[in-house]
Amino acid sequence: MTTRLQLRTTIRELLEDLATTGSPLWSDAALNEYLAAAMRAYGAHFPRQATAATDPVTAAATSVALPAGLLATEIVAVRDASGSDVPRASQRTGPAPSDATGGTRRVIQAWSAWAGTLRLQRPAAGDEVGVWTIDHLTGRELAGDDVSQQPVESGDEPIVVALAAAQAMKRRLVEDAKRGVPLAGPAAAVATFTAEAERLIAARKRRVRAGFVALA
Repeated sequence: MTTRLQLRTTIRELLEDLATTGSPLWSDAALNEYLAAAMRAYGAHFPRQATAATDPVTAAATSVALPAGLLATEIVAVRDASGSDVPRASQRTGPAPSDATGGTRRVIQAWSAWAGTLRLQRPAAGDEVGVWTIDHLTGRELAGDDVSQQPVESGDEPIVVALAAAQAMKRRLVEDAKRGVPLAGPAAAVATFTAEAERLIAARKRRVRAGFVALA
């Protein structure tokens, strides 16, 4: 389990800011701020998988509000109250496809999303009635204490640390520029940490792609 304290300690080691006497250059609050920004940047590259529940879908309903904060573009899969997968509605023109249920043909259930609403292709009926679930991708936010598990995948901690270290040195670069201090050292550190973060992100994406098999 990776905590904020562990991430912050690793950043201090990377920045050589483990002062044994006196105060460190970067306060805990400042490093927490950089970690929060780094976690959001990490989440933009590697969104977190999550599942949310809708309000109960009533009989004959043709729509239900999306769970708070869930965007249409984040939706990966939708399941009805029985747990059956519901496909995304086709964008093709013409009559909607139908199937035979209990000897009666009816329009196949499907969904589309618009303006914070999950729209159904036909009124909900039978075992579709009830709470639906939505699998979606979402960002990552740093947990606000030093003991909770952070939303970072095992092995990805160096990405977050490198991103946070780059943030720290960017702030140092700005502060040094205001004081008229030579900028070569901090600028080189920013470039180094940024390049390391980009290298780790690219390597992680290659591993993700290698884990999938393309289907015809």
